Amino acid sequence: MSKETLWIILGIIIVLFLGFVFFGGEAQAPSSLNEDMEIIGDAAKKDLAASGFIKRDVEIKIKRVSPKEWPDACLGVNEPNKFCAEVITPGYEIVLEAEEKEFIYRSDENGDILIFYK
Repeated sequence: MSKETLWIILGIIIVLFLGFVFFGGEAQAPSSLNEDMEIIGDAAKKDLAASGFIKRDVEIKIKRVSPKEWPDACLGVNEPNKFCAEVITPGYEIVLEAEEKEFIYRSDENGDILIFYK
């Protein structure tokens, strides 16, 4: 084995080691939900169950909760004659599934605002 090859292997080992040290060696799946995301997802499920869009006692699944930055305080859902502060608003897009259909909600980062989108 040449010295060049040994240096390349050593470099790869160092990069892997540093990645392990700085990132704790734990890879978290992007679809896993933290506690706040679960709470917001559950609030969306309750809203959908009470909305009348689906039959009673239908199973509602959380497909995805994704962090988003909405373009305004209305979470990008503009309604006629409604004023929205034009400020970037961090929050989540919540995708639910029930009766083989997807239902999309938007929320702010605290879950104080929850809007059915489509």
